[in-house]
Amino acid sequence: MSPELKDVVLELIANHNGQWGWLQLDRAFSAQGMLGIHIPILVEVLTKDGFLVVEGDPARASGRFKITNAGLMRLRQSGPLQRRPLALIPPILVSAAHASVKPRSPGVPAS
Repeated sequence: MSPELKDVVLELIANHNGQWGWLQLDRAFSAQGMLGIHIPILVEVLTKDGFLVVEGDPARASGRFKITNAGLMRLRQSGPLQRRPLALIPPILVSAAHASVKPRSPGVPAS
């Protein structure tokens, strides 16, 4: 997984700490035309890296994500929060082993 994608996910979770689960993350990516991102793998990687904790069952809509101190420190080191919109993350930065991102232009239906 690219460092840029990790930072975007951490930013989203930091901005909604404890309020968002996989469904909200999926909607945030979809709203930006970034389709096919596999949220469970993102969360698993970020949890193993020590950047997130999951409250409840991460596979259920009721599971919620919280950023850890290590996650906040990573964001501080990589720059200010909300430094770039999701749509600016190039699809090539997302590893095909973890997710496929298919950006689309506004008004163009997804294929």
